[in-house]
Amino acid sequence: MTPIEIGKFFKTPRHSGDVIVGSIREYEGRKFADFRLHYTDRDGCMKPTKKGIALSLRKLEEFAELIAKTITKARELGLIRQEDEP
Repeated sequence: MTPIEIGKFFKTPRHSGDVIVGSIREYEGRKFADFRLHYTDRDGCMKPTKKGIALSLRKLEEFAELIAKTITKARELGLIRQEDEP
């Protein structure tokens, strides 16, 4: 199975070249979700690093719930704003 890139975003607001890429991949016959830090090499090509997380697709919903809870707590603490706030 060819990796399927789902999306990506810059790690920092400064767009320093480090990008987090979300994809679905296969390894040894098992499919998994992979969220990996990539860097831009001297030739301008994105390359994956060892930094990231790979999850069984069965655990993906549980991971999404954890992220949602983390976002809620960060908003409660005033660490991030709602999308419609200035």
